[in-house]
This record gives sequence, structure tokens and C-alpha cells, in this order.
Amino acid sequence: MRKNLAASALSEPPRGAGEGFFSLLLALLHELDAEAFRRELVRLRSAPIHVLHRRAVEIMGRRHGDRVVGRLGGGAPIYIADEIPDAQTILAYLERWSATPGLDIARITRIDVIMRLPEMEYLGKYNLQFDGIVLTWEGGARNALARWWRKVMMEMTFYHEVGHHHFQHGEFGQVEDQEREADEYSKKMFRRAHPLATLAFRVGLFPIYFAVLAIRLWRSRRGAPDQ
Repeated sequence: MRKNLAASALSEPPRGAGEGFFSLLLALLHELDAEAFRRELVRLRSAPIHVLHRRAVEIMGRRHGDRVVGRLGGGAPIYIADEIPDAQTILAYLERWSATPGLDIARITRIDVIMRLPEMEYLGKYNLQFDGIVLTWEGGARNALARWWRKVMMEMTFYHEVGHHHFQHGEFGQVEDQEREADEYSKKMFRRAHPLATLAFRVGLFPIYFAVLAIRLWRSRRGAPDQ
């Protein structure tokens, strides 16, 4: 385990399962020997490792003596990175979203919210090995519309990652069928969390849908091609 953690490849960007494997090694070390885990964190924080591996070190470092900001549904601890200025706002969001009827969060062990970096290619991650979820928070939303869209995207991502937990999907890489299942779960939970908004949206779209169908029917009867 120590040999893998000391590998020179940590200075390069993670590929495929690399980032998840690195986090898994740190999680196992924490479970086996908390003091060795603490020493390894000190070493890795001063080592020349890639920024994404360093972010994994920061996330896993929260397992050692960090302060719990809140709890998900009264259970799983929530950790929010110090550099995020909207911690209480995010906590209120998570507490509200976790109350969505039928949301499968009983066995989730922890939630980490970190600042999103340009190098990151994901909005959230689910770790099957310790049933944990990592969410990213994008800074710099300057107007009301941008802040609303950031909130919607984070909520959908939260439900998506809970979907991976619900179906017990693996974390290494993206499997199309698994992503589709998690997306469907996310949409279902979002509709449950916002029933009135969902109804209003559907009612508002119905006239447009009906008009499109009427135009297509009219064109087909006239023998005109449907452009």
C-alpha cells in the first residue's frame, strides 16, 4: 500500500481508475492505521503530486479530526471546504434536498463539498467503498440567474450521486448504463422535490407539444415533407 501511495505516477494527471484507486488506498490506510494515515497525509501534502491527487488528499484528510458542519437527514456527516464562503447556504440546501420523499440516503456515510477547479471533469463523485459522496461548488456566480442555475445543477448532481449509491454502482470510470440509471433516478427525485414546479412546467409545455403534433399531422395529410 505504501509503495502505491509513493508511486511517481502521482505527479501526473489521474487516468481512468487512477484517482479513485488513490482515494481507496487512503481510505483503507485510515481504516487500518489512523496514525500511519496521519503521517502519510503530512508526507503527501509536501510531495510534488498532481493537483487532482492533491485534491483527493484534501478530501481524505477531512477524515482526520475535521469539524462536521452538519448532518444529512440527521445521519451522515457533511464536510464543506474552508475556501467555500457559502457553507451555511449549501448546508441548508443539502438538508432540504435530503428530505425528498423516497431518497435513499440511509446508508450514506459522509458528504464532502469542495470548490470546483478548472481541471476537474466532474460535478460530483460517488465512492462505493465507503458509501461517500463528493460534490463540487462552482464559485463566481455573480447574478441571480447564475446562482439559481448553479443550485439546480448541484441538486441534480446530488440526486445523481445518490442514485449511484442506491444502485450500488462502481466508482471507477463511467459506464453508460449506470449513468443512465443514475440520471433517471436524479430526474425522479427532482420531480418529487418540486411537484408544483414540475406540474407548472408540464402544463406550460403542453400547448407547444400539442401545436407541434397538429402541424405534423397537417403536413402529413397534405403530403408535405416534415422539415
